[in-house]
Amino acid sequence: MKHIKFFLIIYTFSIAVGANTNPILLDYFEKVYSEEINKFLSCIENEGLSKKDQIYSDCRISEELEDAAFIIDNKKAISSYDFLSHISKYKSIKKVRPIYPSKMQQEGEMGYLIVKFDIDKNGKTINYQILERQCGNVYNPRTEFISCDGFDRATLTAVKKLKYEPTQINNEPVVHRDVLHRFTFLMAQEKNVLLDSGANQYNKLIAAMKRNEFERALKIANENLEKDDYFLYQKAVIKFYMKD
Repeated sequence: MKHIKFFLIIYTFSIAVGANTNPILLDYFEKVYSEEINKFLSCIENEGLSKKDQIYSDCRISEELEDAAFIIDNKKAISSYDFLSHISKYKSIKKVRPIYPSKMQQEGEMGYLIVKFDIDKNGKTINYQILERQCGNVYNPRTEFISCDGFDRATLTAVKKLKYEPTQINNEPVVHRDVLHRFTFLMAQEKNVLLDSGANQYNKLIAAMKRNEFERALKIANENLEKDDYFLYQKAVIKFYMKD
């Protein structure tokens, strides 16, 4: 396993905010990027689906490819469609935030719903179905969620108003089935607590890396990925130093 000095941590941290990329890291992640793309395309080929049906492929891009794309191109999110040139995936052109139900707000209820729907050739949402509905403190990893329907109406109202550029295959719009979308309802004061705790967690991550405790550092990064891009970046860097 590689040992890393603290000055290197500060240097790699600066990359995420626009400094020149460490050439050793860049070479490594460019190699990973190329290898993982080839693995993905091989999976697509072996699946034997027609080009039209490849939008429903079970092949998935790897976490290693996601890390490499973030380091090389600063892409926080990539999908399999980025590597299938004949497919242009649907794009959101009208986002709608559900109205927080007053009853749930008064009771201090938070929660989330996962909705499945299709996007037709005109970019409209159709065939809505709620797959999961849960109430509980979304920020607390120990929360025991319970099923609830207090957010259903507000969520479905928002889903019906969503608008997309439709998926295209060889420049022809098609219906894209089984799109999943998660709606999360959060109380504002909880969000502030989360933001306040981010700096403390990042300091713990840096301290763990300084002591070469990479397993602990990786655990902290994974637990805080949604708080800030710095955790996403450091996760990729930690895995680089753990590779041998």
